[in-house]
Amino acid sequence: MDKILNMPRQSARITLRTKTVSMIVLILIALIILLYAVSRYIMLDSFTHLESETADLNVHRLLGALDGELASMNMTAADWAWWGDTYEFIQDGNQAYIDENITDHTFINLNLNLLVFLNESGQLTFGQEFDLETQHIKPLSVGLGTQVLDHRLPIDPSDPTSHLQGVLILPEGPILIVAWPILNSHGEGPPQGTLILGRYLTQTQLENLSTMIYLSVDMQYWNDPNLSADDRTALEHLRAGQAVYVRPLNDDTVAGYTLYPDVYGSPALLLRVTMPRDIYHQGQEAVAYALLAILIVGLVFILVTIVLLERLVLTRVGRLSRNLSRIEKTSDLTARVPVQGQDELANLAHSINSMLTALEQSQRIVMDSQTRLQQVVTSISDGIYVAEINREKQIISHEILSSRHADFTGYPLENFITDWEFWQTIIHPDDRALAATNLTRFLNGQDSEAEYRIITASGDSIWVRDSGHVEPNPTRDTLLLFGVISNITERKRTEQALRESEDRYRTLFNHAGDSIFVHDIEGRFLDVNQAACERLGYSREELLQMNLKDIDAPEYAALIPQRMENLFRAGSAFFETAHRRRDGSHFPIEISARLIEHSGQQVVLSAARDMTERSQAELAVRWQRDRAQQYLDIAGVMLIALNQRGEITLINRMGCSILGYEQDELLGKNWFDVCIPAYFREPMRDVFRRLMAGRVELVEYQEGPVQIHAGSERLIAWHHTLLRDEAGHIIGMLSSGQDITENRRFEHALRESE
Repeated sequence: MDKILNMPRQSARITLRTKTVSMIVLILIALIILLYAVSRYIMLDSFTHLESETADLNVHRLLGALDGELASMNMTAADWAWWGDTYEFIQDGNQAYIDENITDHTFINLNLNLLVFLNESGQLTFGQEFDLETQHIKPLSVGLGTQVLDHRLPIDPSDPTSHLQGVLILPEGPILIVAWPILNSHGEGPPQGTLILGRYLTQTQLENLSTMIYLSVDMQYWNDPNLSADDRTALEHLRAGQAVYVRPLNDDTVAGYTLYPDVYGSPALLLRVTMPRDIYHQGQEAVAYALLAILIVGLVFILVTIVLLERLVLTRVGRLSRNLSRIEKTSDLTARVPVQGQDELANLAHSINSMLTALEQSQRIVMDSQTRLQQVVTSISDGIYVAEINREKQIISHEILSSRHADFTGYPLENFITDWEFWQTIIHPDDRALAATNLTRFLNGQDSEAEYRIITASGDSIWVRDSGHVEPNPTRDTLLLFGVISNITERKRTEQALRESEDRYRTLFNHAGDSIFVHDIEGRFLDVNQAACERLGYSREELLQMNLKDIDAPEYAALIPQRMENLFRAGSAFFETAHRRRDGSHFPIEISARLIEHSGQQVVLSAARDMTERSQAELAVRWQRDRAQQYLDIAGVMLIALNQRGEITLINRMGCSILGYEQDELLGKNWFDVCIPAYFREPMRDVFRRLMAGRVELVEYQEGPVQIHAGSERLIAWHHTLLRDEAGHIIGMLSSGQDITENRRFEHALRESE
């Protein structure tokens, strides 16, 4: 640097100018080349893409022309097939129809090579071929007879809507055919046969297609062994699933290919449309003009850049260099370089002056930084230390040692400063091997962390976490160990309390009388208790590999998604289902499920109670109810029975009559949701729940409103009795009611009249 600053002024300017100008010229030349390459790629790619799209469009024009030929033949076939004379001919085969309608002029005017009539059995009634070139009738070809008369065409002669169009490959050549069912003049009635028209795809027909689309059209069999290399390449792409394949044949011609299927849907013809490459040539000319424009603009830009660079940069940089050389020779840090202008060079001069000012203040800043660092280290609750490790893997000094070491050990800080091995002496005897391993990693230049106990000055034992990071010393051939000593005694106590709580939970969990399951939202079991294993007949390890669907009875497995959705919406759920044991037997259960947090994820805690005995009691009640239903239906009062959930388990004919429902519409429905008015519903439901739980006494007589199907209300006088199982447990309520609506109205009217 000193040599450069002490060079003569002219030499420095020439060297800097030469390097700068050379670099600018090289960059601009590279930029011009890059711009040319990119523009050529983009433009030629765009023109090539446009050429391909045009070729693709022309191929579809050819297909459209072929479809037009078939459409014309379809119109002719429909006109002939739905003609009363044809309908009669195919039934009686009269020769007059042939003589009057099928002549040489018929084939010439309709541009047809083939006319075939098949009866409803598919047998040939009449058929002729006509050579449009020689204008002579000839017999049906053997290949045509093989495919048409042997019923190989994919058409149903008995279906009035079935018709066929497409190309058929014959030994005589490809032929366009259409087939229509022969119906009456109204297009109705069962088909009496099939009319088939055909037109060979001769060279003359191809020339007509070329004339229609103003392009050259070629046709070859797709399996022709004499296909050219270009044609075989196109065929490979088309058979791979490409609808249209475009390929330049040379610099002047591009071809578009497509496979045309036969009436059976199999590949038949390889069609090719060729067109001149006018679009591509236009793209080449556009690229040439773009290159010329880029060269001209680039040269002008180079000249302007060199002139501006000389005036605005190089001269001022030389002046700045001379001023810096003067300061370097005098070592005068109070000197400043002149500042001219308000651009980047002026900012550079300002920066140099700021740097010179900063050098005067650097020592004070370093001292202030050290003071602040010590304050930060002191304010941190953890013990911070920085130690130096020599090449012999020994700690030779402590660069930094915070006072927190003395705070949580109770020993003077000087003990650790004067003797770095003092820390090793206060480590708990049972943990010294672990601490020694941690220290060995540090000395070997490895990051490490360990948790162990130390003995404080008061004799207490506390837990600490010793973690450190080792990196090379930038100023000496040693290593620096950056370490943190954290007092984790409270955390260890919390962990111990958590483990004890977990042990208590596990004891309660495994000794619960009900089956308890913990599963994720997918139904996979995360934990099960011993009761669950015993009832299902599986080991705990087996159940933890299973899913809800594996233990639910098949008739309830389909309800799992809906029940999970209800659970996640409400946070808890209560329902009845059935589980399947290992031996395949089923038993009813009652599930109480709730969402909980487990190992950082949301899971489901479910308690399952075996309801076998209660289900048997309910079955007995249900049998008695069915037995009594016949007697209840002849009763003159309204009779209903509710289970513990308030669901209607029995209702007689009089009750259905008063409420306006069919019996099937009420059984299994909740009485309070369906038949109690909204304003009275929740109080009545609450009383019923407490009654079922045995917390309130039964009121045998009660008057209350019901809501009938029509929406109006009726007043019912009720008499209630509780239903109990053999053990005396409440399982529901039986009520008889009499409609007293009219009585109350009469009494009210009587009071009004008085």
